[in-house]
Amino acid sequence: MVPAVKLADIGRVVQIAFVPRDFDAALNYWTKVIGAGPFYHLEHIVLDNTRYHGAPANVDLSAALGYWGDIQIELVKQHDDSPSIYRDWLTSGREGVQHIGVVLDDYDQFDSAHAKLRQDGGDPIMETEIVNATRAAYFQMPGEDPLIEILALQPHFLKLWDHMRSTSVNWDGSDPLRSVPAEEVWAI
Repeated sequence: MVPAVKLADIGRVVQIAFVPRDFDAALNYWTKVIGAGPFYHLEHIVLDNTRYHGAPANVDLSAALGYWGDIQIELVKQHDDSPSIYRDWLTSGREGVQHIGVVLDDYDQFDSAHAKLRQDGGDPIMETEIVNATRAAYFQMPGEDPLIEILALQPHFLKLWDHMRSTSVNWDGSDPLRSVPAEEVWAI
């Protein structure tokens, strides 16, 4: 089946995400071998309204976000054994790219982008949000990996991503895993 909608028609393809078995080894690879970074650690992200295969879900996860040029690299670590795309990715024996993130041009486009991917046979296997920041849905497209994540980001949250990207431009390799700075640092 040839999809009617191309990802580039929905939004900007900006992220390649991994769910590594060894988070520290993955971070070392991306920072020391590839030169991406620095990575910002979002620990124990509070997710709201999460559904996995249509059922309510509660997942304890952290993510590290860093830039390799204009591409955001995400490393995800789940801390519990709750049902999720992250747990099931690892238990199925998969490695490598878990999902590709597409940022929508407008926060209000989420429902229409969601509908377009469903029309192309996509199955929204996990949906979630971070209140006042983002809505996200992860789609399994027919016969293909990786998953496709659509992200609707609030404008102020995009400023955090801009800050992360700007710190990568002349990064000297020091302090490869950092805490997210206070909002007054990046929300200007």
